[in-house]
Amino acid sequence: MKQIIIWISVLIVIMIVGMSIFWMQDSKTSTENKNTAVTEEKTTTPIKTTDIAYVAFGKSNKIGIIDLKNFILANVLPASNNPHGVALANGYIFTSSSKMGKKEMMMEPDHDSGKPVDMKKMMSFGSDIITVVDLNKKEIVKEINVGGGSHHMASTPDGTKVLATVPSLSGVAIIDAKTLEKTNFIKTGKVSNYIAVSKDGKKAYVSNKGDDTLSVINLKTETIVVNIPVGVRPDHVAVSGDSKSVYVANGGNDTVSIIDAKTNKVTAVIKVGETPHGISITPDGKKLYVANSEGKTVSVIDLLKIKVIKTIPMEAEVSHLEVTPDGKKVLVNSEEARKIFIIDPSLDKVTNTIMLQQEPHQTIF
Repeated sequence: MKQIIIWISVLIVIMIVGMSIFWMQDSKTSTENKNTAVTEEKTTTPIKTTDIAYVAFGKSNKIGIIDLKNFILANVLPASNNPHGVALANGYIFTSSSKMGKKEMMMEPDHDSGKPVDMKKMMSFGSDIITVVDLNKKEIVKEINVGGGSHHMASTPDGTKVLATVPSLSGVAIIDAKTLEKTNFIKTGKVSNYIAVSKDGKKAYVSNKGDDTLSVINLKTETIVVNIPVGVRPDHVAVSGDSKSVYVANGGNDTVSIIDAKTNKVTAVIKVGETPHGISITPDGKKLYVANSEGKTVSVIDLLKIKVIKTIPMEAEVSHLEVTPDGKKVLVNSEEARKIFIIDPSLDKVTNTIMLQQEPHQTIF
């Protein structure tokens, strides 16, 4: 009888201990769920428009929304097939669809080896469509056929026009940002590449990789003013805040051309790092930043002295580069590392890095 009582007592103790453990685990799970809910709530908090950058994500067919305050990828939007260029106008995001076919700019020989890229592989990307995403609905609302694969994009300051280079057709497609229709096509130099619009909205500048020129477009008449000879294989273009100067990164001979916007003449040429690609100017007009792709550096140019004052080492090849509108950050994209490096212009060094799973291309604010 005593043994039975003892066994019953043991069973009761085991049951009590088991219930205690179950209660503790349940309590822990409940706490973890609460913590997860708080984290999710933080990620959905609206971001100030001044803290947002939009980045084309290439082969992932997405647009990234970057939170520049917390240095994270906050969200993604749908996009075209292989978006490389991106523009913002009238509450819409426009993305290019970068083709890499036999007539496209991407077939240009590599700067180092002189060997063409794998065309069979490249032909599988891109289309003739520019995609329009409604920022409120966060969905594609329009597809615009521009007759060929588009590359880089820009919009006018008043938000009425969107422009896209079409390398295979050697020109620029113009889209009405209200009707979302293609309204014109302007022939430029050969293999139109990058496009930048002056801050006064009067001119657009297009680099042409096929004939080493910069096309100047009168945006009122939508006609070519002049094709200016620049360096070898011109890439990205930047325009000063006062619209008086234009800067062109020449990837084929490692230079930057400075152009007087009034005379349309090259006034200076500056030697930078190997294969300059992205280029952007600070809002005060004092410094110009240049991403040297194969050199894995960023050149800092003093625009008063017209010379390189610092070369910032990067951990990987870099391409697109943009200074934020407030001049407090320089975003340097690396497709190779799938990162966006943040340079502090007051220190001229990398102070933050945004990790990505996608390849970052053109960036806008």
